Amino acid sequence: MDAGANAGLGGSASLNGEGFGERREHLLASLERDREQVRRAVEDLRRSASGAVRSLNLGRQLLTHPAVWLVGGLALGVWLGRRRSAQDL
Repeated sequence: MDAGANAGLGGSASLNGEGFGERREHLLASLERDREQVRRAVEDLRRSASGAVRSLNLGRQLLTHPAVWLVGGLALGVWLGRRRSAQDL
């Protein structure tokens, strides 16, 4: 490149340098907002998952509603027994 071309690049580089700093600040602020949103989303997901695990406590469900589990077990046994006896015929 010749000297005139380098001078032209230097001039635009200084202008871009100022714009670069502003864009950088804007991008950093945007990145920080995005990180905060991700952090909140992860925390919400952890709370939801923790609540789901607590609600799936089968031991507690079995103790609080034993008749439902007993009827369900009997119905499942009858259903499986009938399928097996129908296949044996």
